[in-house]
Parts: sequence; C-alpha cells; structure tokens
Amino acid sequence: MDLIPYLRDATIEFRQLESGDAWITKRQMYQFLNAVAAGEDIPELGFVVGGNINPHSLGALGVAMAE
Repeated sequence: MDLIPYLRDATIEFRQLESGDAWITKRQMYQFLNAVAAGEDIPELGFVVGGNINPHSLGALGVAMAE
C-alpha cells in the first residue's frame, strides 16, 4: 500500500514519520486515517485499545503520554 498520497492529503511530511520525535495534530491523524479508509475501501480504522502496548515503543509520543 502506498501511503504517500494519504500523508499528503493529511499534510504530514514523510520525514516526520522517520524521525520518531515529530508531532502531528489530531486533525492530521484523523484526516490520514479517514483518507486511508476511504482510499483502500476499508469500513473504518481505529485505535488499538488494551493489549500489551508499551508506551516507550511508540517513540517520543508514547513517552509523553506515559508521563
């Protein structure tokens, strides 16, 4: 799946994803998820809730959420 068009739709630069320390807005995140769902004919995308997610494995965002 080529995510670049969806990233462009959400005004997310690919280098933001490569750094592991960049931030995006909620609007960008939701716009990206909605664009992928529509473009790939997926009913909806959501968030993983529960499970064994380690916040530190999510990069700087996970560390910030854990504090």
